[in-house]
Amino acid sequence: MMEIAVVGDDEFNMGFMLAGIRKVFDVGEDIEGAFDSAMCDNDVGIIITLDEYYNKLSQRTKLKCEKSNDPVIVVVGKKSDESLKEQIIRTVGVDLWKEQ
Repeated sequence: MMEIAVVGDDEFNMGFMLAGIRKVFDVGEDIEGAFDSAMCDNDVGIIITLDEYYNKLSQRTKLKCEKSNDPVIVVVGKKSDESLKEQIIRTVGVDLWKEQ
């Protein structure tokens, strides 16, 4: 069964841990390393992170995240280029909220 993972700082991660998320990757001083570890974990199907960490990634890692369908990267924060709905449509390929 695929799990949800969180990549962030202690405060961000704690909220998700309280909600039952067990896969937590602390960015600490190595944001790239935290993302690489999360993306290489075969049990992770979705990675949630803050836009402030995502924006600090190298172009290579960002491109890897954008092209990844397994795991799916969900970026939350103040400014996001894509809404969650758009990210799901891009990943799944269909609009799950489309009215018939």
